[in-house]
Amino acid sequence: LHESRTPHSRSLMHAIGPTVRLLADHGLEFGAPRRTAGTYTERPRRTWTGAPLVALGGAHVLLITVDALRADHLGAYGYRRGVSPHLDALARESVVFERAYAAAPHSSYSLTSLMTSEYLHEVVELDVPLPDATLARVLDANGYFTAAFFTQGIFHTEGERLELYKASSFGFSRHTHDNPRCEVQTDHVLAEIDRIAEDDEPPSFLWAHYFDTHEPYLDESLGAADMDRYDAEIRNADRAIDRLIRETRARLSKPVIVVLTADHGEEFHEHGGLYHGSTLYEEQVHVPLIISAEGIAPRRVAEPVELVDVAPTVLSLVGVEPASTMRGVDLRPTMMGLGQREGTVHAAVTHKRMVVDYPFKLIADLRFDLYELYDLSSDAGERRNLAASSPDKVAELRADVYGWLDGIRAHANRARDQWEAAIDLGRLRDRRAVEPLCALITAENAPTAPRIEAARLLGRFADVRSKPALRQAMTSHDPLVAAEAAISLGRMFDPVAREMLRNLVRSEDPGIRTRSGISLARIGDREAVPSLLETLRTSRDQYEREEAVRWLGRLGDARAMEELIELLGDFRIRHLTVVSLGQLHDARALPPLLDVLSWERHATIRNNLVRGLGELGDARATDTLVGLAWSEPELDYASESLVRIRALQRSEIGGIDFDTRTGRRIRGLSHCTDEAEDFEWIYVGKTFCRVDVRSIGLSIRTPPSLASREGSVLVLLRARSTDARGTKANLRVGGVDLGDVDLDTSMREYRFEMPASALRSGNTEARLQIRDEGAPIDVDHLLILPHTRS
Repeated sequence: LHESRTPHSRSLMHAIGPTVRLLADHGLEFGAPRRTAGTYTERPRRTWTGAPLVALGGAHVLLITVDALRADHLGAYGYRRGVSPHLDALARESVVFERAYAAAPHSSYSLTSLMTSEYLHEVVELDVPLPDATLARVLDANGYFTAAFFTQGIFHTEGERLELYKASSFGFSRHTHDNPRCEVQTDHVLAEIDRIAEDDEPPSFLWAHYFDTHEPYLDESLGAADMDRYDAEIRNADRAIDRLIRETRARLSKPVIVVLTADHGEEFHEHGGLYHGSTLYEEQVHVPLIISAEGIAPRRVAEPVELVDVAPTVLSLVGVEPASTMRGVDLRPTMMGLGQREGTVHAAVTHKRMVVDYPFKLIADLRFDLYELYDLSSDAGERRNLAASSPDKVAELRADVYGWLDGIRAHANRARDQWEAAIDLGRLRDRRAVEPLCALITAENAPTAPRIEAARLLGRFADVRSKPALRQAMTSHDPLVAAEAAISLGRMFDPVAREMLRNLVRSEDPGIRTRSGISLARIGDREAVPSLLETLRTSRDQYEREEAVRWLGRLGDARAMEELIELLGDFRIRHLTVVSLGQLHDARALPPLLDVLSWERHATIRNNLVRGLGELGDARATDTLVGLAWSEPELDYASESLVRIRALQRSEIGGIDFDTRTGRRIRGLSHCTDEAEDFEWIYVGKTFCRVDVRSIGLSIRTPPSLASREGSVLVLLRARSTDARGTKANLRVGGVDLGDVDLDTSMREYRFEMPASALRSGNTEARLQIRDEGAPIDVDHLLILPHTRS
């Protein structure tokens, strides 16, 4: 009936839809088997006792999501570039949530959480059936026609763990997975709306996902830099979405509820990174949320909300009861100005958790007891970590995070006995699991399976408190437990496990060979190389493959060359492969690295390519790196790579690199280092000196080829403040005042152009002055580059 696409068949389909759903819920399956959510406890209901709330029974719902659209790049949220005039106009007639947060900073977990109103980033760790009820399924069961237009690329991250939603397309009855440009996507949705209108307008739910604003951004009409191209794509999406909303309202006679949001934001080096999926800072998790519904006056809502609130709000707006598994809050009272949303909001990525209790925001790494506390009302850019000075607030919000995690476990009906409770805590990366997991792994009377998982989880925590228990477990009578204990100790860089790991890499069990090889590599043993190469050939686990690539590079074994070159074709792992190839320090890696650089457009991978060239140390890359430093300022590693290939020593560039040798020659420098601050694989900030005086004069090397040039040169300063409050500094080179810079605690690069005529052949004088009473600063290097020769 659905495929015949005739008006009569479609009307019949809408009429019998609820009956089909009822039969399915009682055991009669249609199509692929569905996972149920029977393990979930009932969601506590909050009964609204105030004034009547708007309910538009039978209204159409148009959900629009824009990939990677950060809130602060819309005019409605304060952006002044004017790239979103139509969305800004929509905001003026709608309810605007000023502080809406995605559940995770990447599409897969964020969109599945939006559709299910559950924190899927956490729930998938608990190994329970995922909630079957989605916004589309619930509306379908209540007589709605549902259609979705989205790319399956949203499942690029962790898609295999979310197969339930990928395979079922979130329960939409009609779905297409093309990835067209925004104008064509609008055409597709409007064509569906025309069919709905032809079928006498059954109540309909349509979801349109616009992907243009995801990197690599293609439109260079506003400039070639990453952010320029990103803004240009926002402008394109703005026009296409405006046409979609206008035409939808014009072609349908019933009310249309419009919800516009994004799956996550996008970073442009605000905290040292690019794009998304890596941090919980505002640029990656703060998203727009704009809702237009008949009968609700325009309003701006200041209190924080989260995207898990969208599904119960939409369902309530059309008079449908949310599913019992849905964890979000009905925002109608807030939208109507009748009450405030209660409770804090949360998000997560990898092992970090976030809670916002405005104005305070805590980012918690529960594995290592590390915390960042920000006051968003006075520090919107999250530059001043208040954790050390506000321990009581940290404790309060940390307790909130623990309560949130406990609520997720309770909602999934978990924690039946002490061992299962400990493992659930471990799966959620909750540090409270360490002591009970230690007790479990040393309990010889406990079953083998939970002891093995306990050992693996302890390895992930890397908590020194677990080392005695893991060492004891290495002598367990159960060889599988002993093996996993050794693997976890190796993962924690403990050489006590070396001999056992050397035996385990020859195990008959391929899984043990893989995990023990990675752990053996972590303690710097090249006997791991054959196992790592086997992992690349046979493992389908992305984490294992990534670790194998990382450690093949760090071990620097030439046997990995051919395998790594072949991996350059794998997009999912290319960002690691290009670094590892450089770490082999083999000149054969230069041609393939330069080849990839010629066609790869993703800035994150290009940045790692630049790092790979620096790790390689081949002087033939000098011109390429100088050209990239000029033309692609978003590539943060170009200057460091020029230092690594010794371009300064060869007088191909000018400047000075600060290390222990430099510090001995210049008064006012101290605490110099030529080692990584924390780990050997840190790339920038590997050498630096602290400036302990208010003003320091430098004599920097200036090759004759620079001083004799016409035009301009590029000055690159990499520095940071040692104080969370920041430090303002001024830079003068060759008598030219290059201006003030506001240094924060990140070791970042500051760029200036100046006339080459100001340079003096041989040496040029430079002065770095601390402007205010700020703390000392750390300086990595000050480089002078000729204009690009490319």
